[in-house]
Amino acid sequence: MPVQIKHDNGGNFYHISIDIAKEGAQLFDLTPYVKGRVGDNNFGLVIDWHRQGLLMNVNGAYKPIIDGLVGGYSFDKNNNIKMADDASPVYSVGKPEDCGPAGQVTYYFPEQMFPKEGIFKGYLGLIDDKGNRYSGVDIWFTVLAGNARMGIACDFYISELEKAIATAEEDLRNSKKTMQKVVDEFTSKMNDLTNRLETQATTDQAALDTLEAKIKQDGLFTQAEADAFKQGIQKAIDEQNVKLNSLESKVNLNALLLSGYNVRDFGAIGDGENDDTDAIQKAIKQVALDWKKDNFKTNLVVMPAGRYKVTSTIILPPYVKLISSGLVTIESYLTTGATIRIKWFGEDDPNITGSGLGNAYQIQDWQRGYIIEGTNGGFSFVSKVKSDNNIGIELGFESDKERGDSNLKNIGRSGFNNISIGNYGVGLKLNGIDLFIFNFVNMHIEGNKINVQNMYVDGGNNYGENIYFDRCVIANAEIGIDQACGGYDMVFNECSLGLNKLLFSSSPWADNSISIIGGNLEGNTVIYDGSNDPVNWMTSLNIISSNIYIRKDKAADLLMFKGPLILNLDNPYIISAIEMVSPEYLCDEKVFVTYNRNPSFTRTTSSPVFITERDNVILDGNDMSKIHMNTDRSKGKLVTKDDGLAQELQDAGYSSAYSYTKTSDDDNNWDNFRLVQKIDVRNRSTFFLSIFGIAHGVRANITLYISYYDNDDKLISTNKFYAGLSADQDKVLYGSTSPQHIPINAVNAALAVGVSCKDVGSSFQFGYVGMEVE
Repeated sequence: MPVQIKHDNGGNFYHISIDIAKEGAQLFDLTPYVKGRVGDNNFGLVIDWHRQGLLMNVNGAYKPIIDGLVGGYSFDKNNNIKMADDASPVYSVGKPEDCGPAGQVTYYFPEQMFPKEGIFKGYLGLIDDKGNRYSGVDIWFTVLAGNARMGIACDFYISELEKAIATAEEDLRNSKKTMQKVVDEFTSKMNDLTNRLETQATTDQAALDTLEAKIKQDGLFTQAEADAFKQGIQKAIDEQNVKLNSLESKVNLNALLLSGYNVRDFGAIGDGENDDTDAIQKAIKQVALDWKKDNFKTNLVVMPAGRYKVTSTIILPPYVKLISSGLVTIESYLTTGATIRIKWFGEDDPNITGSGLGNAYQIQDWQRGYIIEGTNGGFSFVSKVKSDNNIGIELGFESDKERGDSNLKNIGRSGFNNISIGNYGVGLKLNGIDLFIFNFVNMHIEGNKINVQNMYVDGGNNYGENIYFDRCVIANAEIGIDQACGGYDMVFNECSLGLNKLLFSSSPWADNSISIIGGNLEGNTVIYDGSNDPVNWMTSLNIISSNIYIRKDKAADLLMFKGPLILNLDNPYIISAIEMVSPEYLCDEKVFVTYNRNPSFTRTTSSPVFITERDNVILDGNDMSKIHMNTDRSKGKLVTKDDGLAQELQDAGYSSAYSYTKTSDDDNNWDNFRLVQKIDVRNRSTFFLSIFGIAHGVRANITLYISYYDNDDKLISTNKFYAGLSADQDKVLYGSTSPQHIPINAVNAALAVGVSCKDVGSSFQFGYVGMEVE
């Protein structure tokens, strides 16, 4: 028997009666009674539960439960709901008080039930104190702006159009079909329908001709009446064809708006063999021409995955957006000039600058977002020829004359995203005029002679403001960032700036402001060289909470900072393979150094903190076999790759570790590893201990010990800490203590590691133990 749905609000909530036998299936729209939308919290839905037609006794014995998925959806070939792969699980258990007499249960939907638009698919049910579930009935409902629909069971009725739209949207979300394929399928269906109508029209026309002859023969109608009847039928057919043609045009236009101009439609091949330069340029030019004719459709140019051969510079105006669909490799054969140059066309530009409007910088909505954006794989710019004179991407004008007389024709307020550039003379060249508020995100610029170059240009007074690099790699070049001009303000946020012979060069009129926030400066031979700069044009270099690695194999000269420079060190973390006394050891006499330490530390000095190989074990590039340890019971030992080192630690890059294994004759099941070397903690305020290793088996406990000694090498105190490790079987583990204060009279500290394994065969190996001091 079908489930009976009843509505009874009694002046309060609406009730819905459901039989837990789950017989039948029915769709029910709750919109007139309960309005749910994204962000709603704790609205009540009252269900009266029955079992085989009788009210259930739920009072005090059960709790309401909501369990399911929320997110995108589509329909399978049997018209059943199919949730998207990225749908989120949602789960909520109510309180016993929510279950009342006469089978009445109130379901309060928590806020996390509606994290986004889409549908919820799952069930409402009951659970008792023993964890037994009574699954109730399957439900689904969609959450829209101020509108929720709920249906009981998975067998529901919905229009064919809604099914087609939902399935197409899900296909697009999962990239199962390209937009072009969807449009092609739709167009194919439209063509089939048109052909059928045309065939029917031909058949109808033949029937009309036969009817006309019959009418004339039998005298049923006059000739005028027959002509009028025929014209009426023909007019209806013509009107239907016009509507079909119009619908097909709209479908094609909508596809264009969503996906942009495809360079393949302009002749690009993308096989790495044929020259695609002209085809790419034509697609870009068509955007400008259509806009100029007031026939604007889209400002997107799409490059499908492939290898595109380029032999001359491609001009890309800032109002055209170039995006990839899959991994796009642009292979440049230029020996001079840029592969892509961002600048205005000139006479072919549309009039989008808002001539005559007052504030030039608030009306440039066309210039927001990324000019080049790599999606679903990104862009890779690769030079196929070795030349000092070729450029990956060039951005900006070389002079005011080149820009033209309109200050609206600038290049700013935009950015690049997800692009790699390699093997050029200059990877990314930034011309200064009107290049401002520009974001480079997820860029990988490596292996060029000069990775990034800031150029002085003739004329104009804006040489670059608010240039921002976020999560970028700028590495492995003769010059990482070439400050060939002055006036640039640049910020590097969480970037990897490593392995460059010279990280920052300068110019005789530098006056630049450079901030490095977080990230790493690793293995650069020299970080900044302004030795030829006059003292009245000093660059300000701010290094904030960044890791600075000084490596023996890269530091050919200890002078990492040279020439007139204001070096502001704000809580840097300097790790050095070379013994140093102070940061001035890295600077020449023209570098002015300031420090801004963390004010929460009670004992601060004017020197930044150095952790050197003389003082401590460094996680990167160190070997436990170099560290001398004693054991209390001689049950632990050093292991190497040839003598029992866990494969997991080898995979993590370690060549040795200290190991303890519980054996059958080891009644005490523990050992302590004590570092012979002591760590200088004078003028230090706080510390934390850390350990990295792997546990095999179960019930392994790790304890870290630290002992403090005074100036006469007398023991002050010993503290112990559990490392916070959960000894999961065969899992690489990392643990650390919280920050701790160092005693005021402490001069040295010694470390020890205690390992205990309860079960025979259980073991623990640690490849790193360290004391990080501040």
